Amino acid sequence: MEKIELQRNSDMGKFKKEKELARAVREELEWKEEQKKLHKKHEQIAEDVVILEKPHLVKFVMKSVAGSIRICATILLCILAIIGLTALIYPEVRQELLQVFFEILMEGKKMVGMG
Repeated sequence: MEKIELQRNSDMGKFKKEKELARAVREELEWKEEQKKLHKKHEQIAEDVVILEKPHLVKFVMKSVAGSIRICATILLCILAIIGLTALIYPEVRQELLQVFFEILMEGKKMVGMG
């Protein structure tokens, strides 16, 4: 029984090593692909030179702002959906909401000069 357990443990060790090796090979292939793309982008640099692109502050700020706007829009959409569902469920809230919408419509017409 001990021999079987030892064999399983050694098999697990081999599996972990194979998994780590596969991950290392995958990372190397991804790195080579990235280098090919960078050499296509920067044609004037020789093929045997390793190219490293550092992240730019402007790109980081733009991605952060875009992400923040996306989150705010999602929150706003959820709030509007909750208001709409509430108006569908409760008749009193529906009447109040319709009155507010009609008042907004009348104010808009007055502003445009149609009313």
